[in-house]
Amino acid sequence: MKKLISLLLTGLMCANLTAPALAAEDTADTAAPGQTAITFTDMPSSPEFVESITWAVENGITTGMYDGQFWPDYTCNISQILTFIWRMSGSPEPAGENPFRDVPNGKWYAAAAVWAHDKGIVSGDTLHPDAPCTRAMTVTYLWRLAGSPSASASAFRDVKSTDDYAAAVAWGAENGIIKGITPTIFGPYNTCTRAHIVTFLYRYSASILAEVPAET
Repeated sequence: MKKLISLLLTGLMCANLTAPALAAEDTADTAAPGQTAITFTDMPSSPEFVESITWAVENGITTGMYDGQFWPDYTCNISQILTFIWRMSGSPEPAGENPFRDVPNGKWYAAAAVWAHDKGIVSGDTLHPDAPCTRAMTVTYLWRLAGSPSASASAFRDVKSTDDYAAAVAWGAENGIIKGITPTIFGPYNTCTRAHIVTFLYRYSASILAEVPAET
């Protein structure tokens, strides 16, 4: 837990130094996904990013930002990634009450945040919704969503076995959900862009959700 708190504080400092205001997400990317505009004027050149963004739009996980743009290099914050994960999971109604002191009821991401708390993806009474999401946070959220399964140790030199996110990173690497910055460096404290986030979710959907049998 101390490691995750350290990650969060690092993200908060990064937000103050590098991330622009996040007001655009409140109105643009949280609109009900009724229009599928897959071709964005700022679509990245990477084929995997293009495939991931297309998947995310087609499945109502994101609708893009303003003026036909996706903003792939824009830093993704905690409220955004939890909303994306919630939508990927079918946008279920949360069962519990809002436990967060910094998430007003009725806020665009409130249902996603409360649901994430219900599922054990996040905990505590403070979310820090505007803090940037790091790579370690992202894989930890997805690992918890999958039920916190065990995995063999990863080969990343910058992830110690004693780190709170070590099991999540090992699982993410084993299932092809995350890759390192290099074969031996994971970069747990690096913040994630919107393109990175939808790519992680796309890989999760292909690797983990594909293994879950459809309800009959």
